[in-house]
Amino acid sequence: MLMKDEYRHTLKATFIMSFAQITGALSSIIRAKIIAIIMGPIGIGLNSIFQITINTAAQINSLGINQSGVRDISYAHNTDIKKYQQTINAFYTLICYTAFAGLILFALVAPLLNYSSFGSSKTYLPSFYILAFGLFFFTLSNGNITLLQGSQKLLPLAKSSITGYLSSLLIGIPLYIFAKEKGIVIAIVIGYALTYLANSYFVRKSGIKPHMIKLNQAILLSKPILKLGVIIMISSFIINGYSYLTNVLIRLWGGLEDVGLYQSAFALTSQNMAIISAALVADYYPRLSVVRDNRTQFNTTVSQQGEILLIAITFISILLIIFAPIVIKILLSESFMTITPLVRAMSFAFIFRSTWSVLAYIALAKGDRKVYLWYDAVLGNGGYFIINMGAYYYGGLEALGFSCIIGSAFVALLLLIVYSRKYHFAFSNSYYKLFFICFLLISLFGALTFIKSSVIFIITSIVLCIPTSIFLFKALNNRVNLKEYIIQKRKHL
Repeated sequence: MLMKDEYRHTLKATFIMSFAQITGALSSIIRAKIIAIIMGPIGIGLNSIFQITINTAAQINSLGINQSGVRDISYAHNTDIKKYQQTINAFYTLICYTAFAGLILFALVAPLLNYSSFGSSKTYLPSFYILAFGLFFFTLSNGNITLLQGSQKLLPLAKSSITGYLSSLLIGIPLYIFAKEKGIVIAIVIGYALTYLANSYFVRKSGIKPHMIKLNQAILLSKPILKLGVIIMISSFIINGYSYLTNVLIRLWGGLEDVGLYQSAFALTSQNMAIISAALVADYYPRLSVVRDNRTQFNTTVSQQGEILLIAITFISILLIIFAPIVIKILLSESFMTITPLVRAMSFAFIFRSTWSVLAYIALAKGDRKVYLWYDAVLGNGGYFIINMGAYYYGGLEALGFSCIIGSAFVALLLLIVYSRKYHFAFSNSYYKLFFICFLLISLFGALTFIKSSVIFIITSIVLCIPTSIFLFKALNNRVNLKEYIIQKRKHL
């Protein structure tokens, strides 16, 4: 019964955070659609530039302490209530100082940011000054999210995220309509301010009461958070650097059209992966940090999360493989149909990416800065980058699809070998058995794509979907006993 309860918690967390992520994705789609209708490509371009600028600035400004803070807060929350209060006070103090520092520094470099984005034109310089306040609220908001994650307040976290997404969208619509281009940056700032107010409310409602303390005391108490945070920040820059070089090399070897096609396929597939994986950051990482010193419980937590993720990812992968052409037509256009094989190959790679994803948090939960930096960021993502670029150079976009599968498998295997030797980690037999079956199922549907007749392909795929869905449902039910869980929930209503 205890084992099923743990699976149920994992499933519940995955569902709650995935729903919040879906809300966010839909809000982004609606916002982009409204901006496109009212202002056209110029509006989309401006919104992208401002968002990328503030996201990059926030990444630098936070020093990576949002991710590293989750580890220490969650561990203290489950072990020592006094240490927990000290930790959240120290973290809260650092966040407040970095928010104010970010506001001032962003305003100082606003002319440089404007020049790098728009050249000598000063038309949008006032927008960058206004955007400094967006960074301020964005930093504070992320701090609140870390407090909720570390304190394992999953439902309040999801509610605050959904409230923030919807309020930002609703306030943005009239600004886009009446202020046009000038309303974009105002909508961003007000959106982050509303998000901050929303998650501040849920922080207080959850009983989390952080207080400001002296800065030198906060730094002293937060040394582990700061040390790991800096490594996370460096790792993020390295990973983003690989992504940037990927676009540069594709443009150099294939042209801008190939960049657009690759990014379109990546956006379609990565968004689905992000929705399913939302629970990893919100729930799995804090729980893993709590049991970091208990090898048996640690391995069990990783395996259970991996199994739930496998079931969900397999279903999503199969649907994308079958309906890739329809999804491309609906979300993009007929001119993007050439990326169908690429989308299908990237969807196939999900099964390896799910393993990669659950393993990626092991070094973070352990607080092992060197292992995370070298094996995940440098060697793992570096190897993935080299495999993909080698494949693209010799085989173009279609080869890039297959290299995504090979590259994902490479990183998953690399992390598995390193962590098994470093931390004596091992997946459960149940995980390996499920992985093997799911791999065969995805391979089967992948093989069906070679059928030339689209009618026969769709019919065969739909027929095979029935037993596949039954198997995946049974695999899930064996772990959580859905019928019993539903009955228990009804009794509490």
